[in-house]
Amino acid sequence: MTTALPIARDRIICRVNVRVAPVECAFGIIQSELARSGVAVGDAGRLAGAA
Repeated sequence: MTTALPIARDRIICRVNVRVAPVECAFGIIQSELARSGVAVGDAGRLAGAA
């Protein structure tokens, strides 16, 4: 039973990494497009909070 716990943990970590990878990729693309457009990434949070 105790040897199954690290294997189960590794499988869960792998599944989470696989599911999060596309989101990280999309976030990177959005950040690069914002930077290319001249929008500071840090300003987006302040603008949303001001509205």
